[in-house]
Amino acid sequence: MKLIEITAAVVLAATAASAFAEQPRPAGVTQADETAIRSIVADLEADAPNPHVSAKLDWENAFGIRYFDLKKRDAFYGAVVKPQFKTATATTLETRVQFVTPSVAVTDTYWHVVGQVYAGETKPGPDRWGRTTYIFEKDNGAWTEVIERVADLRLPYYKHLDAMPVAAAIPPSTLSAYAGHYKGSSRDADVAVTGDHLTITTKRGPLIAIPQSQTDFLVFFGPDDTAEYYKVRFSAKDGVTRFTLSEAWGEKLGVLEKQP
Repeated sequence: MKLIEITAAVVLAATAASAFAEQPRPAGVTQADETAIRSIVADLEADAPNPHVSAKLDWENAFGIRYFDLKKRDAFYGAVVKPQFKTATATTLETRVQFVTPSVAVTDTYWHVVGQVYAGETKPGPDRWGRTTYIFEKDNGAWTEVIERVADLRLPYYKHLDAMPVAAAIPPSTLSAYAGHYKGSSRDADVAVTGDHLTITTKRGPLIAIPQSQTDFLVFFGPDDTAEYYKVRFSAKDGVTRFTLSEAWGEKLGVLEKQP
């Protein structure tokens, strides 16, 4: 397959990513295909050599440095990039494999790096959260990486969801105890019971709060929108019920108290 054909297939998948994530694998794709791709990616994430990388790999890092030759990329990586990670810790947080066609696959890995020392610096830089996208082509029964893109995320990583989570089974009396009007330093909210979950209404409108435990909820903008969400944790102290609102990655946004 020509590079332009691979790129066109990947762009087509990206424009309908949420719908594609729910699609079954294309005919002819098996679990063995996914296992093979994940094995290659595991080596690449661990900086281990793997023969299933194209000699004409199209590679670009988060700073826009781009190579179309694996040997040149490896030389640059060994001389410039690898020394920056000598004392760093890199953790793979999530790996997602999507098959665009039976012979083209896209894999995204989300990662967190702590302690990277940039060239010319002596102290570690700030933590990095990022995503590496690997594009594979299958030829003669074998998968080969042909394109790789590295991107820094502007916000810390949080788990990606393809569908609304299942509501944890908690007593109706617990849900009812959370209902009421809440006030915070910069926001108000009304909490109401809606079946097996809560509806939290703010200036942005009604939000769906799905219980994950008796105190922890994931909060969504709508039943078909899982791309972005918040976290809410209820607690009680001195007879006052409160909830803490946080971003999906854990950054606290505020505490609201239930009003009498």
